[in-house]
Amino acid sequence: MPCDDILLHIQGYPDQTTRSAIDAAVTLAEGLSGRISAFAVELAVGYMPNLVFDHLVGMQGIAKETMERSAAGCREGLDYFRARAAAAGILNDTSAVAADMGLEALKRAQEARAFDFSIYCPSVGGPDQVLAETLILMSGRPVIVLPHGHEGALGNVVLAWDGSAPAARAMNDALPVFKAARAVTVLTVTGDKQVDHIAPADHAVRHLRRHGVRAHRVEIEPEGRSTAAALEHHLKAERADMIVMGAFGHSRFREVLLGGVTEHMLAEAPAAVWLSH
Repeated sequence: MPCDDILLHIQGYPDQTTRSAIDAAVTLAEGLSGRISAFAVELAVGYMPNLVFDHLVGMQGIAKETMERSAAGCREGLDYFRARAAAAGILNDTSAVAADMGLEALKRAQEARAFDFSIYCPSVGGPDQVLAETLILMSGRPVIVLPHGHEGALGNVVLAWDGSAPAARAMNDALPVFKAARAVTVLTVTGDKQVDHIAPADHAVRHLRRHGVRAHRVEIEPEGRSTAAALEHHLKAERADMIVMGAFGHSRFREVLLGGVTEHMLAEAPAAVWLSH
């Protein structure tokens, strides 16, 4: 079940997408027998001339430097991606657009709407919360957040199952990942919700097995931890490569809100995170 239309987001500013992150994204696409494109957004900085202000702080020079750094970082990232994906025989194409600062996230979400899913690689310092949330809530497609240091492996994959509609959507969206994985765990945190009155984990296991996925069910006790912390602990203990989960949240005008578990996984998960909304 190949994914023939994957999108990787390339960043040029303020932190450039690293070569190791691009390598991981290409490795992940190879593991899915897929093909991949890359998309970059070069930042444009609007500047209204003010001779006194510019003399004091040099705003015009700052704006120019920002745009040049962004454009150069995007070009370098796209060039490396193009060579890497072509060598692997899985290159679709590359593209770049310019966008005013503050509109980058929206441009990326709009571009991602016509792909199987998109991959976002945060910088060493962690994810850009606005960018990650906008992709998750406004692209209409799944997003993989591939953390710094991840190598793109899909050996041990966990489905976070709470019987909810978002979890069901994530299970369906991520079928190619489950099929490619070496081991799949349907994980339930007991006491989180009345799961047996919604959709039992056994039903999720049954569904995956009917698709040829050798899944098994695991229940864990929170042991005084939050659901998010319990999930994080399990991922570390089992050395999971990816967690698949439904994203809770909504966008209200300019305010973007995600549920607590989703936000925690974005910031703290020791594995790649597949999010479907």
